[in-house]
Amino acid sequence: MDGQVTRHRYISKTALAVAILALVAALGGGGSYAAKLLTGKDIRNGSIAGKDVKKSTLEGKHVKDRSLTGADLKDGSLLAADLAPGTLEDRMTAVRVSATPGATEDAARAAAPETVLFRKGPFTVYGKCYTDSADPSTYASIYIRTSEDGAVLDSDSGEFHGGDVDDYLSTSTPEDRRELMYASQGLNSAQYYASNGADFGAFSASGTAISGLLSVGVKNGVLPGGNGPYGAGDACLFSGSIRSS
Repeated sequence: MDGQVTRHRYISKTALAVAILALVAALGGGGSYAAKLLTGKDIRNGSIAGKDVKKSTLEGKHVKDRSLTGADLKDGSLLAADLAPGTLEDRMTAVRVSATPGATEDAARAAAPETVLFRKGPFTVYGKCYTDSADPSTYASIYIRTSEDGAVLDSDSGEFHGGDVDDYLSTSTPEDRRELMYASQGLNSAQYYASNGADFGAFSASGTAISGLLSVGVKNGVLPGGNGPYGAGDACLFSGSIRSS
């Protein structure tokens, strides 16, 4: 009888030891096991706050396209500085640009940087502000560019019809034939063209369509009544409402 009790106690102790070892092993590997099984389905909606995420650990690639809406953003948290130029659609553009000088009109236009006003699909609408120092006159021009051949374009400025191959807007179309609006002023004068702003439309072969109404202001030198929104020096004002499909 004593032998049976001793054997029973021995077996119980052995079973207990095995159970403890199994528990320790399970606890030791449990973290990695849980990590492999944890998915978004295991997290209750609204249970993770911004303070639970380490700063700078989330990037754009971690967010599914079109998964964020205005309701997901705190009011006033998104500024214009957070957006790349020309990325907003269906919006009003307004920008002041200092003129780039050149020995001739063509030289000044070639040297002037592009100020992107709008970008959608293959289309980019941009402005150039430049001064012919020899004249002297300041010019404000708005152009359109495409990265796809065979777009149709019509505008109040230029001869755009789209009926002939030569009239299509293509990657090889010279800049002076892609001008949507143009204005110039001589020494110590300015003019803002809004009542006769350029209305335009463009349609690409891939199906992107944009249209808008553009206006420009241009100033050369110093104005007797003050420089107003133009500021000091030769400058241009580009504005307009642009829409896209």
